[in-house]
Amino acid sequence: MEIWITTDHNGFLTSYSLAEQPDLTKVVVDKEPVDFTNWRIEGTKLIQDSKNAPVVEGGLTETEQLKQENEELRQRVDMSDEALLELADMVLAATEATKGGK
Repeated sequence: MEIWITTDHNGFLTSYSLAEQPDLTKVVVDKEPVDFTNWRIEGTKLIQDSKNAPVVEGGLTETEQLKQENEELRQRVDMSDEALLELADMVLAATEATKGGK
């Protein structure tokens, strides 16, 4: 995958784009650097360097971001389960009503 990046004075990513940006540095990566502040350029490659990465106020680490997304997905699944149970109750009630009406 190709991405186009900007870096700070230490080589750590400050932003990236999946769309071609002629003014930015093009780098080939295996995966999208979701927690991009922990990545820096070394030669022509990006390496993950969380130990030396700058601290970003209010930013989430990749692990924190994944945990947050996981919790959001769990809440959606819980809501879907509740909706399915309500639907099953309505179908059961409708079935009983039609059987009783015959």
